Amino acid sequence: MTETLTEVAARLRVARLADIAPDDPRFAQVEYMVEADNFVYHTLWSTWHESIKWQPDAAGRMVGLGILIGRNVNVEVRFARLNGHMVMFYYPCSQLVDYTMVDSFIEDVRKLGLAARPGSEPAGKSDATAFHNCVHFCNPS
Repeated sequence: MTETLTEVAARLRVARLADIAPDDPRFAQVEYMVEADNFVYHTLWSTWHESIKWQPDAAGRMVGLGILIGRNVNVEVRFARLNGHMVMFYYPCSQLVDYTMVDSFIEDVRKLGLAARPGSEPAGKSDATAFHNCVHFCNPS
């Protein structure tokens, strides 16, 4: 029996943030977000772990953002506490990436944090080249 691409995508659906967040309090604790794949994450850790208290969380997540032309659009997420601040590292890891979906995911995480910490600032965001902004946020002088 041959499956269509749509049937395969429906069978391999990855959990969405709305499904994951109630059982994973880390999303509501996010204070800063950094776009970085696994290699860049480890490079940042290697560069910065002696300058800032870096407590990695071993459990990463795959978050489904939606389906685009029959293919899942996903983001890989991992967390670390930098000087006690929850930082979420994420990167789109699917064959197809729709940055509108990624931006919507980022906004949803920001909303979770604001709902969990009323009156707080929205979570900051940078990419790996501007990681010093995250360090500055987590290590105010």
